[in-house]
Amino acid sequence: MNHVLIERDEKSIDKVELPEEGKMKKMVERRKVEIDIDKQYEIDKNKLAFKTDQNGEIKGSYKLTHSTQKDEKKIIYAFLEDDNSPILIDIGGQKEQYHIIEVPKNSEKKVNFTLTGIPSGEHIVYIFGEKYLEKDIQDELEIKQTQEAVTQNYFALNVLNKRAKSSTIEGNYTLLKKVGESITGINILELYEDKSLSKEVDIIDNNQEYYLAINNPSKYNLKSHLKLITEYGIEELKKAIVLKNSKMILPITLERISDIETVRFILVGKPMEDIDVTFPARIIEKSNRYFVNKK
Repeated sequence: MNHVLIERDEKSIDKVELPEEGKMKKMVERRKVEIDIDKQYEIDKNKLAFKTDQNGEIKGSYKLTHSTQKDEKKIIYAFLEDDNSPILIDIGGQKEQYHIIEVPKNSEKKVNFTLTGIPSGEHIVYIFGEKYLEKDIQDELEIKQTQEAVTQNYFALNVLNKRAKSSTIEGNYTLLKKVGESITGINILELYEDKSLSKEVDIIDNNQEYYLAINNPSKYNLKSHLKLITEYGIEELKKAIVLKNSKMILPITLERISDIETVRFILVGKPMEDIDVTFPARIIEKSNRYFVNKK
């Protein structure tokens, strides 16, 4: 039997036209995600601890159950916390850094996957999933929901692979500038045009300076890694210390993104204080998916 590593239930509101002309009603859509890791790779499932085989690979399945008004495409990708080595996801013999999974409306889709190419040693592996942002979407509500919606999970992995070389992220953790107290209960990253955080960004320009607001309502200081998801490739932007119960800002200038359609920011943080839990505690924050100005 496999271990259900993650189960997420996501809701959204969709507008559906009624037969009567000019009338609309709201429909609740549901999307459920389940990730299973094969039993043979377990070290201690209660500690979210797993190991690879001697080839440095780990296998599992990704299941999507949708109650939606139309067919959808979902993206899955993975990355390491403190290593820039790309993780390849093998689905059906195709090894890629991300995969697009087509899910018919009101149905489920299950795919088997293998994570490969991970360097030897102890790692924290993150698996993210999000709805594919189609270029031809016209409905503003659907665009907004697609930009916001993302699921995530992580686990500790002991990689038994002496062939793959590590690419450990160098440098010290930088203490970010605190600009105020946190907004209670909200873990989110937001991008602004000005350091006073008065105007949130809608579209990102190449080589333009912005200010990323990081809200940490938790009672823990975080040693964090800020990732930039360009389309669905992963790039490390900053190793940072984020203070507890604080709102902090980080000036950011994105370069070489003129050929990119969309980006998302993801921050993964390890509490600096001891926490009495059996698994590796992490706090995850993510931004919306922003469009890049193509002009």
